[in-house]
Amino acid sequence: MTTPTIFDELRRVRHQISGQLGHDPRNIVAYYAKLQSTVANRTIDLSGEAKTKKPDDTNKLQSNDD
Repeated sequence: MTTPTIFDELRRVRHQISGQLGHDPRNIVAYYAKLQSTVANRTIDLSGEAKTKKPDDTNKLQSNDD
């Protein structure tokens, strides 16, 4: 008898999620895409490259210089 590994647990959970989505690849991709968008701000960049955020101009008030 072998001891379950973390990989076995990952496979079990992925299979369970797939089953809840009817094992439909489109549903699975949509599920993970939505999940990724909700946790995107919680990821850690280990590449060592500095990420610069571009200024957001959407919040600036527009002046009417007419």
